[in-house]
Amino acid sequence: MAAEREPNPSVLDAVASLQTYSTALSAFSSAWRTLYSDATTIDSTLASCLEGFSQLELLCSGMDGPGLRAYLAEHRDEFRDPVRSLDAALLVAPDPGLLVLAAAAGFCRSPPTNGKADGESKVSCRLLIDLLDRIRALGVKPSPEAREEAKAVAADWKRSKRIEEQSLFKNETIAFLLLVGVFGLVEDVGGAVQVLDLVVSISSRERAVEIFLGLGLDLDKHLPAKQVEYF
Repeated sequence: MAAEREPNPSVLDAVASLQTYSTALSAFSSAWRTLYSDATTIDSTLASCLEGFSQLELLCSGMDGPGLRAYLAEHRDEFRDPVRSLDAALLVAPDPGLLVLAAAAGFCRSPPTNGKADGESKVSCRLLIDLLDRIRALGVKPSPEAREEAKAVAADWKRSKRIEEQSLFKNETIAFLLLVGVFGLVEDVGGAVQVLDLVVSISSRERAVEIFLGLGLDLDKHLPAKQVEYF
């Protein structure tokens, strides 16, 4: 009688391995079904929570600065004058100050272009002015993080030498001074004397006095009579 053939060890190992993988696959399939079910529930809940929010509010709540910039640039005719929807959207943002800085970062920190402002730069500058105006009008107090970021932005902006007294693009000087006022950066950008030189450089603009008042400086103390006459 022929001796019984011993099972091949490699075959036994393969069978055991298949059993292990089979168990793991079954567990994975079960876990995947549970995960998919939970994800579907979360998605449905999230959709329900977000229902009623405008696209603008969603961008602000998500602190999407580039998205906000693109949206406002695309719909700029709708926001030529301050509107409630923009104010409401900014107030939804976890940090409105940081959001505005993120939306304007490409403009504030872009390199100078031969001292001239192209069409895109002018639109971006106007957008920044509008956003800073709304932040100030809403009385938003900048967070410490937003103020630190604003200091860095202002420092980069000054180094670009696009806001000197002889600058031809006065709207950029207005935007810079609004940034300084909103975030309380007078001492961080050279002090009252340097800032007032910039104010005087825009004295022919209607907003000059308003810009000065927004800096929080004392008129009698910081603006001598010879400078007042420019206004």
